[in-house]
Amino acid sequence: MRAGWSILGWGEGAVNLRGAGAAAAPGERPLRVAIAQMHPRLGDLEANLALHREWIGRAREAGAALLVFPELSLTGYAVRDLAPSLALPAKGGPLLALARSAGEMAVAVGAVVEARTGPPANAGVLLERGRVAFVHRKAYLPNHGMFEEARYFSPGDRFRVHRSKALGLSLGLLVCRDLWHLSSAVALSWRGMDLLVGLSASPGRDLSEGRPGDDGFGSLRVLRLLDETYARCLGVFVVHANRVGTEEGVTFAGGSEVRDPTGRLVASGPDGEEALVVADLDPDLLRRARTALPLERDERRDLVAREVRDALRERGRRPAD
Repeated sequence: MRAGWSILGWGEGAVNLRGAGAAAAPGERPLRVAIAQMHPRLGDLEANLALHREWIGRAREAGAALLVFPELSLTGYAVRDLAPSLALPAKGGPLLALARSAGEMAVAVGAVVEARTGPPANAGVLLERGRVAFVHRKAYLPNHGMFEEARYFSPGDRFRVHRSKALGLSLGLLVCRDLWHLSSAVALSWRGMDLLVGLSASPGRDLSEGRPGDDGFGSLRVLRLLDETYARCLGVFVVHANRVGTEEGVTFAGGSEVRDPTGRLVASGPDGEEALVVADLDPDLLRRARTALPLERDERRDLVAREVRDALRERGRRPAD
């Protein structure tokens, strides 16, 4: 399969399959990644598990080594009081069964995950080589306007990378609002991230701003700006999945995308439509991009850490040990 794929039909409807290849270095095999830009069913775990198995099958046919689903892809977004009944054990149960269905493929899914105490977490879960390999619990829970996640979920309290043997890269997972806080991606970068995986359920907002050159949703323009900034300034690949469909009167925007470490757009999904977005990535581009623009190499971490500690003291708080 090559760049410029158009429309393929699976099941009940046609699905856009769009991609643009980033050629690998001579003798090096490209890494094929895919995004399931899909519409989960609100509160219906069994139906969503079946949908995930279908999308995994499509990505396997496309030859993908990594498949990324959107935020809360196993439950739908507006779960509210259903959250405890939809919560899954992090290392077993349906997540483990889905990992076994995925086989050798690495798959990032959005799930409600049980907590040791208190409300469950909104989490990104990486399935790899038939097991649950890594869980990131969303750290920033929006609680304003239409958002009320802090009422139903417990926030995560750490940012870690997963060193994937299957992909040969270090992955960092962030869930939706985490991406809007620049410090989240910087923390992952400091831990050696090569590939930023974003899982979002971002509504379509600000359609009619009316500025020259503006097309589509303003909310998507912000996500694209963040993706490009992280890719270019941190020298990482970005694979960002955003869901589609309407839920409780809210329409989700789609517009998923893949960027390389130069910030270049490699592949993108359509606004508002289901799509399997596929792209080939050149792992050697990490080295070349970081050599050409060595921002991460030159980062003064000690200086930044000191300034953060000083700022916290000035605000009357002490940094945690």
